[in-house]
Amino acid sequence: MIIWVLIAVIIWLTCLTAVVLLQRNHYKRLVEVGGKRNLEGILEKILDRLEEDRLALEKTEKAIEKTSYDAEFHIQKVGLIRFNPFSDTGGDQSFVLALLDKNNNGVVISSLHARTSTRWYAKSILTGKGKNIELSKEEERAIKEAGDYNIKYKK
Repeated sequence: MIIWVLIAVIIWLTCLTAVVLLQRNHYKRLVEVGGKRNLEGILEKILDRLEEDRLALEKTEKAIEKTSYDAEFHIQKVGLIRFNPFSDTGGDQSFVLALLDKNNNGVVISSLHARTSTRWYAKSILTGKGKNIELSKEEERAIKEAGDYNIKYKK
């Protein structure tokens, strides 16, 4: 019976020793971080780091907000339509390219290919409509395709 009590005491002392060693290692790590040998100094160092992190986080949040706002004005929607405007030429060599931002502002570039030449045209787009200019049905289709593409692949 005494042997069992002795084994139990040894196991208990081993567990207590392990707990004390873990606490001691934890305290050593805190002292290394704080650079001082008292708890007040350690806590001050931690609070200073927390303030630095808070300021850095605020700066990062402002940068993200600015980037998000600026991104609304970058090209986000692209529509391309190929077509044949003239019955006497073969193939769909002509095209309309719509380049739009989030608010459907941008430009459509049209290329009309004929046997003797190719002509290029550019028109300003404001909220999905021609800015002081009428759009062809192909240009309107390219704008619609650009908007549909953005919705389809937004996720």
